Amino acid sequence: ESEAALSLRLQPNLGEGHHALGLCHYWFDHDYDAALREFDIARKLVPNDATVPWDIAAIKRRQGHWDEALADYRQILTIDPENANVVRDLLYVYCAMRNWPEAQKGAERLLALAPDSINAKAQLGYVEFWRTGSTARLKSEMAGIPAGKDPDGAVTSFRIDASLIDRDGLTAQQVLS
Repeated sequence: ESEAALSLRLQPNLGEGHHALGLCHYWFDHDYDAALREFDIARKLVPNDATVPWDIAAIKRRQGHWDEALADYRQILTIDPENANVVRDLLYVYCAMRNWPEAQKGAERLLALAPDSINAKAQLGYVEFWRTGSTARLKSEMAGIPAGKDPDGAVTSFRIDASLIDRDGLTAQQVLS
């Protein structure tokens, strides 16, 4: 925090300094109001920096201000339309809002932007489950991942999850083994 504050003493209109100070308030202090104040200043000073509204949207999402977060994520995509991380976060907002048609579009867009992403494949499967009650897509996406590819146990976790959703404890146990 001291480095961000120092940068603003040296150059008070440094957008990156306000952004950095806002990140300190956000991540270290969990002071969302102070973070949003700094991010608002930064957004005015560096209007084409997509990371500032992304952090604003993340706070609004955590606060449950879905419509505001949605507007911010959409605005970010006008600046950085190929940012898979923003598309993923927008997908999370649509899921939280239970807007399944938009969530489906978001999941498909995420997979198109990151076709090798295990998370993108899983998200598409989860959206189908939430929309229809079927785990078929989640299972098929996980089945298409080569054996031995399981970063941080994600594939195993998704496979177990699908089995438990289907109340298939035997398969869940086999996957876990």
